[in-house]
Amino acid sequence: DVKDVFNLIKDLKPKIVIPMHYKTEYTTDWPILPLDKFLKEIKAYYKIVEIKTNHIEIVKEKLPKETEIWILNYK
Repeated sequence: DVKDVFNLIKDLKPKIVIPMHYKTEYTTDWPILPLDKFLKEIKAYYKIVEIKTNHIEIVKEKLPKETEIWILNYK
């Protein structure tokens, strides 16, 4: 549920959030929501950053000051 995820982000206050469990063409029979529904509801509260790769390096000194939602390339 998007509300549960939103509340978790609000409580934890992470620097980055990387959605990992959402409906794709590979998970059509899983009881989960598509990524676009999550992003549509959360974009008013957090910056959405599209990462053009599926490999990242997270360095403490380079973390954003405010929570960002990072969308990795999953294809």
